[in-house]
Amino acid sequence: MTVYPNPADPWSADKVETCTVCHGAGKDFSPDKMHNISNPYKPPYPREPERK
Repeated sequence: MTVYPNPADPWSADKVETCTVCHGAGKDFSPDKMHNISNPYKPPYPREPERK
């Protein structure tokens, strides 16, 4: 879950913890793969506020 901005120096202190390592676009656990989201997104129900 870590990005190494400088892979040539694996001991540097510039590592960044980020969700996009696993959940970014095209990754193994991206939302479109895990939730079968169509592109462009079409909601399964109307997204209008309820009127009372």
